[in-house]
Formats: sequence, structure tokens, C-alpha cells
Amino acid sequence: MANDEASTSKKIIMIINQDNNVTTERIANLLNISRRAVAKHMKRLQENGIICRVGGRAIGHWEIVKK
Repeated sequence: MANDEASTSKKIIMIINQDNNVTTERIANLLNISRRAVAKHMKRLQENGIICRVGGRAIGHWEIVKK
């Protein structure tokens, strides 16, 4: 993983840590990147077992599995 990608992933984890109900749109706005870029980072974080989604889109939230 490139250094910029790792940095962005760490920022996403910090944002989720502060608000586990945060949306990809809100993360994109906070980091000034596209929603698609956020989705790619979050997918990679999920595949690596670092974060997981609990519940559905409307009432679910994010959980950090590994710190």
C-alpha cells in the first residue's frame, strides 16, 4: 500500500472512531476526496478485517475490528 493510501485509510479509521454512523459522503467531504475513493479505501479496510459494517445502510454503523 502506498504511503498516501495508508494515510487516507488511517484518516478514515479516525473519522469512524469519532462517529461510527458517518457516511461515505461525509468522509469524502472531510478528506476532500471523491466518494468513490472513500468506498475503495473502505472496501480494502473491510477485506483486511480492520473495519466491518453492522446492520444495514439505513440503521447500521461501522465498527473498528483491528486498531
